[in-house]
Amino acid sequence: MRAEAGADPDVWLDKVEDAARNLTLMHGEPRPELAAKTLAELATEIRAFEDRAERISDRARLIKLTPMIVRAYAVGDVFEALGATFDKLPGDLLFTFNFAALADVWTTEFVQKRGCAPLPAGKQLLDHSTWMIGEAAKSFWRPENGTIVAAEIAQGVIVGHYLERLNERGRERKRRLEHERKAVQLPTDSLTFDADHASLALRRADVFVTLDANLGEISSKLAAGLAEKIEHKCAVVGTAAELRLALAAMKSPTK
Repeated sequence: MRAEAGADPDVWLDKVEDAARNLTLMHGEPRPELAAKTLAELATEIRAFEDRAERISDRARLIKLTPMIVRAYAVGDVFEALGATFDKLPGDLLFTFNFAALADVWTTEFVQKRGCAPLPAGKQLLDHSTWMIGEAAKSFWRPENGTIVAAEIAQGVIVGHYLERLNERGRERKRRLEHERKAVQLPTDSLTFDADHASLALRRADVFVTLDANLGEISSKLAAGLAEKIEHKCAVVGTAAELRLALAAMKSPTK
């Protein structure tokens, strides 16, 4: 998907902005045509996209839209996780959540306070239980309703990587592609692992060590914003010298 974005970044931004502004949560595989392809087919297509990648023309617009895009993807992550847990056995929802109690306060707590849609009329709880969970998750898309910290950090890392790729110059991209094609079968930075590691570290650790300069830069920015939300600041370092300074600051009497 990142390679596709680079092939026509301005069109990609138009589409992703529309999707984020008109957030709709859906069940099932969002890109079934990709899931059906073999690893070799995906690798070929990714490299074809990468070979004709372009820099985005309006980087300022992308930066401005990034918080909204990140929140939308974070909500999608939460909804997808719920779906993975309950889609095969939807009856389990009724044993996990008290939907009768949820329905009793839906108008006051969710419609009035969180801006959710009214409950569908004329249906049993099982029929709209998944809808209720999705609507509650979607309400976090609105900044005034709080935040989904773990998912937002993970998506912040992923979108940060998108920004980096969409801003690459030709020589930078050529050098990266040469390195990737020598090192691995697929041109990837293990992005989901980066996102998961950063999500855990920035919320729980005092120091996050990474040798990936791009991940370190993205994580530093996320850590600064996170400190305002949950009052926890994680120091992000990439060298032994930076690590020593971070550890020394933790031991300082002023800390």
